[in-house]
Amino acid sequence: MQLIGLVVLVAVVSFGFAPRDMAGTVSAFDLHAFVVVIGGSAGAILTASSTRNSLWTLLCLRELLPGVGSLAKHTRRMEDERTRFAELWRDGKRAQAVELAERSQYAELRGMLKLVLARASHERTQTVFLELRHAALGFWQPPIANWEL
Repeated sequence: MQLIGLVVLVAVVSFGFAPRDMAGTVSAFDLHAFVVVIGGSAGAILTASSTRNSLWTLLCLRELLPGVGSLAKHTRRMEDERTRFAELWRDGKRAQAVELAERSQYAELRGMLKLVLARASHERTQTVFLELRHAALGFWQPPIANWEL
């Protein structure tokens, strides 16, 4: 990936020094500047990352497009299941709540069930949720670090 990134950067730099069609005109829709910025960013990402992280970074761009990203949908579904679990548990329908959590596609909800069934202390619960938070941050860290370039 690094070699491809270097090739992209060389192409962007040579394009950047090429003569421009817009004779001294500054515009918000400057194609030359757009290509240099986008191409330079892509080249920097490819140069600074492993193959897996480069592809993951580019795939994360879908989160910027309305309706295409999966993060908001995933979060909403997980929160709906968590809310349903809490409502069932609070209403005394514990067997249904356990069944819902066991059938859940989310490991986090199954972990929540284990904590509830074990009557975990507040400290234990905080530790588990801190670990989950760190896991989520670790999942998103490579693309975030790449876009910080």
